[in-house]
Amino acid sequence: MAVYQEYPLRYRLIKTADDDADFDLVSDRVPSKRKWRVEHLACRFTDSTTGAIQVLVGGNGDEYMIVEQRSPSSDTLYWQDQPFEIGEGDWLIARFIETKEDNVLVFYFKGVELRRVG
Repeated sequence: MAVYQEYPLRYRLIKTADDDADFDLVSDRVPSKRKWRVEHLACRFTDSTTGAIQVLVGGNGDEYMIVEQRSPSSDTLYWQDQPFEIGEGDWLIARFIETKEDNVLVFYFKGVELRRVG
């Protein structure tokens, strides 16, 4: 059985939309011999409107959704604290659907990086 050491994981991504479109905020890939246990995530946008916010896991050509908020209100923090793990080579995506130009988009998550020992 693999043994892992735990290290704090904190991430914050911020982008200003430069057009009326869908925008993705994308984390780095989980490094080799590691996995991430995400314990809390949150998204928000500051102005205008957005059709939906989705948080997805990407990797190996596939994406799957963790959570979605349809018709979100501006300047409201949408969060989830149900832990999940993603493996090496995967990444997290916060997708803002139908957002407007100059909207400030924010994606936070925290948890634990598990590093395989040996």
